[in-house]
Amino acid sequence: MREQTAWWIQTSQRDLDVARTLIDQGYCDSASFHCQQAAEKALKAIFVERGEAERTHSGVELLVKLRQAGLEISDELFHRVRRLDRSYIDSRYPNGVGGPPENFYDQKTAEELLEWALSVMEFAKSNLS
Repeated sequence: MREQTAWWIQTSQRDLDVARTLIDQGYCDSASFHCQQAAEKALKAIFVERGEAERTHSGVELLVKLRQAGLEISDELFHRVRRLDRSYIDSRYPNGVGGPPENFYDQKTAEELLEWALSVMEFAKSNLS
């Protein structure tokens, strides 16, 4: 594994750790953003390992490009990443959801997004070895 790839995985793991901490403290909206970030960074690690750089913040766009490159990606993973992508804006900005983000993210939602981000991390790692 390239050194820079490991940096992306390490940073993704840190976002997962931060998300767990924020969920425990009741900051489910902020935790959800970190789940999205963890998934995005894990997917970007695959591109870095291939010597490529992607600047998008869309996990779905990253998955489409990986599928076009020949990786097998389940419809379930696409579903999970679509939901994670919505947290990029909606978990941080009141005008994204029509009110304070904390009103739209509860513990159950944040824990589900954390589970999904973990599945993206597993996917990324399985495509790095």
